[in-house]
Amino acid sequence: MDKKSLGQRGEDIAVEYFHRRGYRIVERNFVARAGLGKQIGEIDIVARKGSTFIFVEVKTGTEGGVAPEMHVTSWKARRLIRAARLWLAKQKKSDAAWQIDVLAVRAKPDGTFDVAHIEQAIGEDGI
Repeated sequence: MDKKSLGQRGEDIAVEYFHRRGYRIVERNFVARAGLGKQIGEIDIVARKGSTFIFVEVKTGTEGGVAPEMHVTSWKARRLIRAARLWLAKQKKSDAAWQIDVLAVRAKPDGTFDVAHIEQAIGEDGI
């Protein structure tokens, strides 16, 4: 499986994971743009649990490699925070409760996947 297909499969697994746990998926692959259409961030999944919006960064990798969640850098965290705030502003929900989670999906050689959900992985000020 190529890298792009693996990443797409990881996002699909993430959606299934959140559905099974009672989250409502609000949007997928939100691209945040500011002034003149410049991309300032992307959010893989926007979900809702109760009154809280959950912005999810999905990282997918293979067994034996670096843990997928280790690829969320402080630079990526800043972009996620900006994108989350922009999404909330566009929805007129700036006062809503929100958090940024990371869902790490690891492909195993037997074709199955392990999932690790790191809740509130990124605070409003970054990692």
